[in-house]
Amino acid sequence: VALRQQLDLYACLRPIRYFHGVPSPVKSPEDVNVVIFRENTEDIYAGIEFQVGSLDSDALIEFLDTKGLLGKVRFPESSAFGVKPVSKEGSQRLIRAAINYA
Repeated sequence: VALRQQLDLYACLRPIRYFHGVPSPVKSPEDVNVVIFRENTEDIYAGIEFQVGSLDSDALIEFLDTKGLLGKVRFPESSAFGVKPVSKEGSQRLIRAAINYA
């Protein structure tokens, strides 16, 4: 992940293909021509994480409580937290890469 971030390898391409002889629910799987583009440096890859019981985790719990959002966390006292930032700029460049690929 660190190498991807340093080199800004933001686009993860995942081509979908059919392997002859493998059962498929699709009527004509040999005709499938799909490539999935996934952001590779933001979201879960940002690495913003807080361990259970850490000062940062406790501060986040307090923040969520003041915003009325703590009820969305099932077991806050025993939960670790991860922040998954997704930027407009990161989304736009991934979309641009997918359109250029197409």
